[in-house]
Amino acid sequence: MNDTEPLNRRMFFGIRPPPDVARRLHALARTVARDGARPVPLANLHLTLYFVGQVAEPDCLVQGAGAIDGTPFTFTINTLGFFARARVAWAGPDGPVPRLVALAGGCRAVAERCEGPGDGRDFVPHVTLARKVRRPPTLERIEPIVWPVDRFQLFWSRNHGNGVEYEVVAEFPLRGRDASGGIGST
Repeated sequence: MNDTEPLNRRMFFGIRPPPDVARRLHALARTVARDGARPVPLANLHLTLYFVGQVAEPDCLVQGAGAIDGTPFTFTINTLGFFARARVAWAGPDGPVPRLVALAGGCRAVAERCEGPGDGRDFVPHVTLARKVRRPPTLERIEPIVWPVDRFQLFWSRNHGNGVEYEVVAEFPLRGRDASGGIGST
């Protein structure tokens, strides 16, 4: 860490989409961002598994997340939504995705062991598409986007004068060793 980097970093666990999924999500973001709304930049598209908060040293998070095991899986994004209070348009699955929920739960458990309770929010699987949205998107259902998941990441949220950038601190593959009912099971 250099002298210009903060001692505490805003960190979260998430999943970065593969390039083809990211391109489709970004096209959708440009569609829903109207009337002054800002589409999320292509490089920032992700699905947050768990927001950890301010972290001074990520070693415990990295070590704990490295022990999370599960099998790769896919899920489908086919719904648009709107968080009115945050003024955010988003895309996500139209129902529960057990493996995604289990992975988020594993990340939450690691974060709580290492850093405390975090923000305490329930997991709502979604990808933020646009910010400063004034009204809900006119479409609710979209052309399905199948997202294969074979890894997840620990991100550092870096604020710049021009916005925010998400830097991957560590990446964790889903190796598929868990055949006994862990996060790899449905």
